[in-house]
Amino acid sequence: MRTAGLILLATTSIAHAAPPEVVLGDAQLQLRPWSEVLAEGNEVATQEWIRYVGFAQLTGGGRAGGDAGAGAAVAVGGLDCELVAGTVHGRFRPLADDGEVMGQVSYSVCPFAVLLTLKFDGRRGAGIAPGLDARRSLWNRAYTDVYDRMLLAFGPFGKHTVFSFALGHGTTTQSDGLTTRTTKNLDMEFFAYRYVDPRGFSAELLALETQGIKAGTDNKGGVSSSFMPVRLHVEHGDTYANAKAGWGSTAGYIKGSGSTMVNGETVSQWEETIDSEGLPDVSEWVGELEVGVRRDRFTTRGRVARGFYPTFDGNVALESRVTGNVTYAAGRTRRTTFSLTPFATRTRTWVREAGSSRDLSAGAQLHVGRELSKQLRIDAIGEAGVSPYARSESERLPTGNLGGQLMVAISGRVTELRR
Repeated sequence: MRTAGLILLATTSIAHAAPPEVVLGDAQLQLRPWSEVLAEGNEVATQEWIRYVGFAQLTGGGRAGGDAGAGAAVAVGGLDCELVAGTVHGRFRPLADDGEVMGQVSYSVCPFAVLLTLKFDGRRGAGIAPGLDARRSLWNRAYTDVYDRMLLAFGPFGKHTVFSFALGHGTTTQSDGLTTRTTKNLDMEFFAYRYVDPRGFSAELLALETQGIKAGTDNKGGVSSSFMPVRLHVEHGDTYANAKAGWGSTAGYIKGSGSTMVNGETVSQWEETIDSEGLPDVSEWVGELEVGVRRDRFTTRGRVARGFYPTFDGNVALESRVTGNVTYAAGRTRRTTFSLTPFATRTRTWVREAGSSRDLSAGAQLHVGRELSKQLRIDAIGEAGVSPYARSESERLPTGNLGGQLMVAISGRVTELRR
């Protein structure tokens, strides 16, 4: 039985897990969140309305055999959100066999978030390889990535927001020898009502999440949807929890279109339809629970999740995932940090008109860093696991390949607040 489709219209996330070289670079591009600055009072907010950071980095090891990277991030405060924010991160990899240059750019524009919230964000990337725990990439090959997202919500009105809607659209391209695969992505998120209590509680009611990916020249692809009656966030002291539960399905279709206009003229536009025809209609319970503890030297979090998602080749999968993280700041000055992030997944994939299969993946990433001074630090990051993305070879990889990598980096960082 076919279900009714969901039609989306907008004028402008498919997330990829990051490989170690991207993690090492992005770790240097962290700015204080604007919400945290605002929470400290109007005087502080006025003084720190522009924040920026830049870094340069040299690495050794890893699949690329070492590289040189540089990047910068900037953010300008606005009305209860960052008016403009962006990052740029590039790497030169002369020894890499999948391209000498890797780069990515992200942006965010939020004109206002008082009574009405409007936000645009997105990214552009090239030469980025899938991370160890990736699940939406075509083989273990570098990809180019374009993604844009728009969010519109009525509110906040004090503690209340109603009718929040977000639509994202992206294109990912990967090549394996003479074979090139381009996927088109659509994702949508909606909730009817949000309540936020600054003492540490928030709830979103009647939430709908929909994703679609197609990989061919026609409209056939994978579509997954989930309905969550409630999504909760609770904080008490140094402990927090996020929880959501509901019902997921793989039936139907998703359709979206968008355009960009400059001075009244259309400079770009797109229209996508992704239809699950030929895939089985599967319905299951889905949900997620995350619990974390944040203390002076020690933070930890654990997450269990079960949900549908569309795969890179236009099929659908049901995944059960367990992830965690433990971070510890050691020493009297706390300049040395240790961070361990393990994961394990069990996935059932339905292939269009070809039955289903099951597979397991598991692995971990260990990151050790040491601040040598306010501007200089050294990091080592290693990962290993059983995953389709665990090794880089000339042939497509079977599920369950065992591998890993180790990288060491030295970074120089400069950051400043402009008043």
